[in-house]
Amino acid sequence: MTKISFVSQTDGELYVDTEKVAAITANVPCEFELPKGAYQFCFNETSVEDEATWWPTVFDLRLNGFGSVDIQLEAWNKVHINHHATIRKEAIFSDGMTECVNYAEDDPNSEVDAGLRNARLETLKTSYDKVIPFNEALMIVVREGLYGLYDLDRERLVQPVKYQKIWSATPEYAIIQQGDLCGLLSSEGEKLTPIKYAWIEANTSARLIRVLMVPYTDPESSFGLVDRSGHEILLGQHAGIPSAESDLFSLEDYNPWADVRISTFGFYNERTGEYIRPKYDQVGILCHNRMRVCRDGLWGYVDGRGREVIALRFDQVGNFMEQGLALAVQNGQFGIIDLQGNYLVQPEYRSIEIVADHWVAARTQNDQYRLIVLRDFRVLPAEYDQIKYLNGQVMLFKQGEQWGLLDREAKETLIDGAYDDLTRHDDHLIRARRGEFFGLLDLQGREVLPIVYKQIGECHNDFFYVIIPKEKENSSYWFRWGCVDAQGHEKTPLEYDSIEPSLNAGVFRVTRDGKVGLCDLEGNELLVPTFDNIYDFYNGVAVVCQNGHMGAIDASGQVVVPIVYDDLWNFLGDTALASRDGKWGAVDRSGREVIPCRFAATESRLHDGYAKVGITAPSMTDPDYSADFVGYVNESGEEIRFRQEFASYYGEYDGPNPNLDGRDIFMD
Repeated sequence: MTKISFVSQTDGELYVDTEKVAAITANVPCEFELPKGAYQFCFNETSVEDEATWWPTVFDLRLNGFGSVDIQLEAWNKVHINHHATIRKEAIFSDGMTECVNYAEDDPNSEVDAGLRNARLETLKTSYDKVIPFNEALMIVVREGLYGLYDLDRERLVQPVKYQKIWSATPEYAIIQQGDLCGLLSSEGEKLTPIKYAWIEANTSARLIRVLMVPYTDPESSFGLVDRSGHEILLGQHAGIPSAESDLFSLEDYNPWADVRISTFGFYNERTGEYIRPKYDQVGILCHNRMRVCRDGLWGYVDGRGREVIALRFDQVGNFMEQGLALAVQNGQFGIIDLQGNYLVQPEYRSIEIVADHWVAARTQNDQYRLIVLRDFRVLPAEYDQIKYLNGQVMLFKQGEQWGLLDREAKETLIDGAYDDLTRHDDHLIRARRGEFFGLLDLQGREVLPIVYKQIGECHNDFFYVIIPKEKENSSYWFRWGCVDAQGHEKTPLEYDSIEPSLNAGVFRVTRDGKVGLCDLEGNELLVPTFDNIYDFYNGVAVVCQNGHMGAIDASGQVVVPIVYDDLWNFLGDTALASRDGKWGAVDRSGREVIPCRFAATESRLHDGYAKVGITAPSMTDPDYSADFVGYVNESGEEIRFRQEFASYYGEYDGPNPNLDGRDIFMD
């Protein structure tokens, strides 16, 4: 414990982490003790003249857990700590102690085997409403809706059961919440930061953690960076800090009061600590240690430390590609530059299309295409009306009415037959059009499917979804839906009004008299058309609609989710969101309702077992008014957080984007 002696020249009230510690009398020391950790001190000074509370003094203090600290408050913005320099508010300082408390000296049970720890855990569960593991030794404990942290090895609370929430964010730290603010806890349960942030990023892979310094709904909200020891690395607060590109964070500033948002961007390198204040109008992504930036209409590049390495002199540039090349435009003409900004292909083309890893196709001033070999940037003499990408080995070309193929050495192979258009179908096939009908060619130009189809879909398991025109007796046309194999053999099921393959599930969805059923690939009817709709199969399950209600079936046609829901989303994972009687929940693929349908709204599908949901409840500010709140629910139905109030839940919040794992803070 650290003994605190606080002295102010004026009367007022002292708060530590939002909790009032004492009423302060001028020039009278107030003494109390705090365990090691980080704390935010707030002193509300009282004016003698009118008894009004002035703007509070706020500063942070980091304590190593023993010794004493004398704090002298001289004025609203001046704080002195004995044996320390004068500091400004909102800076974190140590109590000056360098030693660490050796708990092993006074704790004979510091080494605890797994069996004893498990026995203590079972005993602990009988004392609390809920026990949630943080790591091997620490347990998050819950009693009457309040959270604390318990150390099994030392059999004691390391954080009292008084907090609104504690999350296990990563093995390195947890998030502790009190009211609408949160802070960081170490893996030993110590406070790394005061409880002062409006949002903290969870599960980040970067060494620095993004934090929201002011509530996002506040027009003056801003982000900062905190390292995993809890120190504020970037003290300049910025309106936006996207995720790091390698070691580089982009920093965004903008005027929230402007009618049209105008942003400027700077950089912070977490490895070197270099800080470049926002000054660029636009930024790109970091590739080959180059990030494109724009200022005053000119483009150039900075490196991974945010330093300008290619001068801002271009009209437009692209991100550097795998070959270490980028497109660059000057005076409306395209060229190609290297990592030093030197032109390898001079800016003299109307456009440049990167079509393979060893060529580019450049469009000349007379709208002809020429090939440029990237190995030596040699411009080949032949000119083409069109050049189209097929794959890394072959390209299509057209000269006049003649189509052909180009190999890696630009050797031409002519394609027999007259076609109105040839385009890429996939890596191995060419889609050929003649008039309004389509067929397929192989990469040697030979016909695989005849030019008789109105539509050809993608290839799945060597089957193609096709639409075939069929002449009726009255000489008009109708369309027969079917499927053919890679040799053109028809695998058409029975004559239905329409057929749509769900080939990832090995079935057809078939329609007859306005009702939908299922057939297998041989035309055997698996499910009589009785449904109003059968949606796409995901993970072997398809949502169905019947008589205004929704459920789900498997690929054999068996109902796996009862057809009782008002709305049911696709099973992109093991669960799907479901609605019944106007309330939302979630079901799994066996039909079990893993989250009861009792929530007012939801914004997205389940991700990694958690959903962001809304709940309608009496307003915090007006009990006679019903407001919407937002939080998380996991697959067990556990509510992660419900505290944020909105006039309308749908579509109006554009705040920090959490990882949807239930461990992020989502705060106003």
